[in-house]
Amino acid sequence: MQFYETTAWSVIVWALNGCLVATVTADTLRMLSVRGTHRRYVWATIEHATVYPTLVGVFLQVAGHIARRDWVLTGIALAVGLYYVFLLWRFRRDNDDDWFNDGGPGRLLSRLVPGGRTVPESY
Repeated sequence: MQFYETTAWSVIVWALNGCLVATVTADTLRMLSVRGTHRRYVWATIEHATVYPTLVGVFLQVAGHIARRDWVLTGIALAVGLYYVFLLWRFRRDNDDDWFNDGGPGRLLSRLVPGGRTVPESY
């Protein structure tokens, strides 16, 4: 039995497929939300957090299809991967204010570490 036929592989792929569903849902609802609203902020944050695991999942599926020598599904999975690369590029270009771009990690670090990084006045 190969690794891509084990339970661990199935769990990894299903978890990453869950990220794929979350990314598609968050992107759709982010695009439907009005710029500058809290709803768009939340969906942009979810999309930003799930797009990278989604790319990993897609390329693991490509690796699985190559291992099975299923070239048609390999091409389809590569096309899906290219779509998510485009989605990531578009998301970066939209410059939405999400938790990651809005200083969230810096604020969190300043709260967790006493005497650590200071938060600028703009927050």
